[in-house]
Amino acid sequence: MRRLLVLALVVVGCAAAPADSPSPPADSPSPPPFQLAGDGIGTPCAAEDWIDGVIVVGPPNGLAGIRDDQGNVTQLVWGMRNRARVELGHRYKLGGKLVEWPGLGKSLWTCAGEEAVIPE
Repeated sequence: MRRLLVLALVVVGCAAAPADSPSPPADSPSPPPFQLAGDGIGTPCAAEDWIDGVIVVGPPNGLAGIRDDQGNVTQLVWGMRNRARVELGHRYKLGGKLVEWPGLGKSLWTCAGEEAVIPE
């Protein structure tokens, strides 16, 4: 049986470091802000799919993605209830579900929560 989810997408800004991250020195530039597509429903899920890589601004829409070691960029759709934060240019292991999103294509939906956002 195939479930049809009607999902609303919102775009949210995301550049904050996790609460336990050290603050950068005052003279160092702050990371540039980037846009992260987010779900508008907040439904949690189990981490069925995992991607290790670096957070990048992904083509073609300028939203955040994760580039794996083979150079593939997967668009990210951030789960509304996922309180973890990621930083551009930093490496993470992200878990969630690979889902085909209208207008975004195949993306990693980080609906598994902050336990599935692992800095490397």
